[in-house]
Amino acid sequence: MLRSAFSSNYAGDRGGGLYIAGGTTTLNRTNFDSNYAASGGGLFASGGILTVSTSSIGLNTAIYGGGAYVADSAQSTWVECKWSSNAVTGRGGGAYITGSGTSVVFIAYDFFSNTAASVLYYDLYVATGSTSISNGCADGMHNFGTDILRCYGCQAVYPANVSESNCKPWSLNSTASTADQLARQVMFNHTINLKSDIDLRSEVAVLGNFEPLTNLKIDGAGLWQISGGDAARCFYVANAHTEVLFDGIIVTNCRATTESFSFNYGAGMFMGKYAAVFFHEVKILNSSAVNGYGSGLYVADRAMLNASYSHVNHNHGGSQGAGIYVDSGSVVDLFFVVFRGNQATSSGGGCYSNGGTLQLQSCAWYSNEALNSVGGALYLSSSSSITKLMTYEFYLNTAASYNDVYKASGTLIVDNGCSEGEYTYGSGILLCYGCTLTYPANLSHTQCRPWTANAEVQSGRELAGAVMHNSTVNIIQDVTVFSEVAVVGYIPLTGVVFDGDGVFTIYASQEQQRRRALLATATTR
Repeated sequence: MLRSAFSSNYAGDRGGGLYIAGGTTTLNRTNFDSNYAASGGGLFASGGILTVSTSSIGLNTAIYGGGAYVADSAQSTWVECKWSSNAVTGRGGGAYITGSGTSVVFIAYDFFSNTAASVLYYDLYVATGSTSISNGCADGMHNFGTDILRCYGCQAVYPANVSESNCKPWSLNSTASTADQLARQVMFNHTINLKSDIDLRSEVAVLGNFEPLTNLKIDGAGLWQISGGDAARCFYVANAHTEVLFDGIIVTNCRATTESFSFNYGAGMFMGKYAAVFFHEVKILNSSAVNGYGSGLYVADRAMLNASYSHVNHNHGGSQGAGIYVDSGSVVDLFFVVFRGNQATSSGGGCYSNGGTLQLQSCAWYSNEALNSVGGALYLSSSSSITKLMTYEFYLNTAASYNDVYKASGTLIVDNGCSEGEYTYGSGILLCYGCTLTYPANLSHTQCRPWTANAEVQSGRELAGAVMHNSTVNIIQDVTVFSEVAVVGYIPLTGVVFDGDGVFTIYASQEQQRRRALLATATTR
């Protein structure tokens, strides 16, 4: 069939526009529009060989397979077809695929605005059978596509739009000033240089599927921001062989809901299984995963995040891990990352780890909040979780209880990060449930210093920083402390002497008068 149209037809059972039972069928430049059937609103293919090219399947409705229903060992190939605004009350808004011998091949396609009972089934539902998806590009041409294909049963995450007209040769650099330019410039071994702020209508998909997508860099030069406009998730990064560096960009006002792909997880960025993401001087701000996980960032099972000199601030609305949610099996390495003002409705205001491996070096946690539960800054769950805190600062985090850290299970290692021959015992008290020792709240690498036998102090700040093993702290005038002086031997702290010469006094400031001024704990003498 060539240049045919099937429009506004009705079938109570199968194939509203067209029913195919075996044989060989070829359709070219054929439109299926506004048809209805219980299964396969546009068409139903039962067995046989079907080839459809340069055709449009739109506005068809069904219970299953709004655009098409392919079953019973049918072998079908769809080339440069557009699937739009098909709708089902069940599964497979675009197409429903079933049958152990059924084979469906999609080459250079476009799916948009299809709907189903669940966002998982909007475009494709693969019950059984095999599905192959490719971009149709010629040798030496590449296209990683745009948007996200809502496909249940696909073996990887695919783009929703991979039109052959968007295939292009490799290039080293490109620029982007609009959302469309940013989405279409994704390429391996390539740098996208942002030239202005960009407002998104939908998430930017970074998906290595048709071929490896490695060494992609998105560079904001420390100037430009990507905004979801409080309506869209900002980035979705997924699949093995996907590797991307975000450098000097601001990601803000992103939003994930139950209608988002992968639901209400990771509003600023969703990092899918096996993806590798690197941040340098990135800010993830003011984003919301509504009643979900990881308003700023969601790091899925077996994904990897490496971030340095970055900020995760003022993200909210997620029930767990408003800043970052780290799932089991993932690896997260953070260096000089600030968590500030993140607010979870339940637990882990700054970060929630559900079994990941985390190394948190020189990170700061300020004013994060777990509204109705525990772990204002950090919540550690699952026996498989391993977390290493190496130099840090916790300050003014709040929760219903345990303002700083709640370790439900797993392993927590605390290290001051000092070079050999240098020491620091920190200051303040880390409010931590599940910790085997009492730890300082501030353990900055800037406090590391060589051992000294004596130190003279004239202020509360000097007093807190002078604690040292086998050393005498000489108080040479009256001292007022504004928070308790912690003498905390999280590593052996013996032989400490505070000497006031029988003359000088340590006073608590007015706000400290109802609290202790000095605290000593285990392994301290």
